[in-house]
Amino acid sequence: MKRLIIIGAGSFGREILEYATAIVEAGKNEWEIGGFLDDNLHALDEYDVKYPILGGISDYQPQEEDVFISAFGEGKARVHYANIIRERGGNFVNIIHPTATILHRVKLGEGCIIGQNTLIANDTKCGDFLYMNYGSVVGHDNVLGIGCTINVYCNTNGHDSLGDYVYMGPHSVVIQGRSVGDNVNIAAGAAVFNNVKGDRTIYGNPAKTLKY
Repeated sequence: MKRLIIIGAGSFGREILEYATAIVEAGKNEWEIGGFLDDNLHALDEYDVKYPILGGISDYQPQEEDVFISAFGEGKARVHYANIIRERGGNFVNIIHPTATILHRVKLGEGCIIGQNTLIANDTKCGDFLYMNYGSVVGHDNVLGIGCTINVYCNTNGHDSLGDYVYMGPHSVVIQGRSVGDNVNIAAGAAVFNNVKGDRTIYGNPAKTLKY
């Protein structure tokens, strides 16, 4: 059986361990939990975690039995550290909590984390290293780019498009048929009624660009 290694032993890494444990307890795993990678070898010293830090991210050489998940809450960091391991031949799996619902013809990239009580509706395409947090919904026929972060109780609707590294803050919503560009931060509680160009932060209801 393969050995799951969690890249990052910080707070998010410990949360992903909880997801992985739930998958094992539900009998839906194709791997055993092996431990963590972190350049801070003492990251778990204060915590009662039974799985060890196996080595540093910067120098670990993947083994044949290893599979990985990148456990960083920020999308660009999640992809960055995954790429360090991927360039050395590491393979990534998806972590899908047993309470998540994924409907027909959904296409997930690699290294996605789908959290508790989430829903991805039919015919949606999700890029690599998506993270969906508790209670969020991605509507049907969506297209999501690489490294998106969908925070707690967020909602996209039918035929939405999110670019790479879009961050949706808690309780934000994108109405149906809208396009959001790359590197957009959607503030908590924002309601996106219009298409959004890339490289900006938007907030409010209806959402507007934050001026610095």
